[in-house]
Amino acid sequence: MNLTNKIYSSYSKLALNSDTDSEQNFNYFDQELKKIDNLYEKKIIEIGYGKGFFLDWAKSSKLDIIGYEINEDFHKNAEQNHKVILGDGSNISKEVSDKFDLIILFDVIEHISKENLLNFFQNLNELLNKEGEILLRFPNGSSAAGLEYFNSDLTHFSFLNKRSLKMIAEINKLELVYYGNMQRVKKFKSLRGKLFGRMIYFFRDLIEYVYGNLYFGQKIPLDPNVVGVLKKN
Repeated sequence: MNLTNKIYSSYSKLALNSDTDSEQNFNYFDQELKKIDNLYEKKIIEIGYGKGFFLDWAKSSKLDIIGYEINEDFHKNAEQNHKVILGDGSNISKEVSDKFDLIILFDVIEHISKENLLNFFQNLNELLNKEGEILLRFPNGSSAAGLEYFNSDLTHFSFLNKRSLKMIAEINKLELVYYGNMQRVKKFKSLRGKLFGRMIYFFRDLIEYVYGNLYFGQKIPLDPNVVGVLKKN
């Protein structure tokens, strides 16, 4: 087994055995997917579903969804409860015969090298119906806080921000219709915790406003992870 395969094998084992708050995940998806109009009428594919949290939420929400994954361990775990496809990632539009109204990519594009990003997004474009959308989350390439997530995983290769995502979109005839911090849904249980949480978010927003206007003339998202929505016109 070469070094790359060893890293990915270790990654999948760690991910499958990690503890995650399902309620917090579901709350997050409830909020994040409000960005998509007429969600319940859309045909959806999640690419790189990992442990399947979004698939679980989509199933509980009675959405029309399938999953696509290149990791065999994740695939075996998900196929018991979901409609999923195992592929190699080289040409997704050839491996998946259907067209979709919405493509979901949570924590995926950072795993793709810059050399392969344009081909990957071309594949996504081919999977989309007219006016279809792509919702993606990734480490924030404009933020020092994003470095913590990006550098904590040896399988990360591309560190993007709004400008680089817009460049990729335009090359592939897509429009960037939304870009910002991922939804903040961390659960503070006590009254003191809730007040402290609101104070933290207030100061984070203030820092974004001051820093962004000092250097760029506009507020810049600085949370560790950001979300973008691309649309095919």
